[in-house]
Amino acid sequence: MGEWIIFYLLAGLAVVASLGVVVARHPIRAALMTGLAFLSVAAVGALLGEMIAACLHVGLATLFIFLIILLWKRLGWDQSGP
Repeated sequence: MGEWIIFYLLAGLAVVASLGVVVARHPIRAALMTGLAFLSVAAVGALLGEMIAACLHVGLATLFIFLIILLWKRLGWDQSGP
């Protein structure tokens, strides 16, 4: 019973994060929401026993966060946007 609750919470988090990607005006926030969506989908995959898919999603989220850090310095983004 507890696994179903965790599953639905993680699935809801993935949907909310995906909607956040669509409505985000700032590219950094959109990329962070994409990383959150990937991590929640990875947690759902790990809960279902798909460890390879979960590891790939965690790797994609890590790559997105690394790109955010790289682009932040290179493009000189501040809190107001590009």
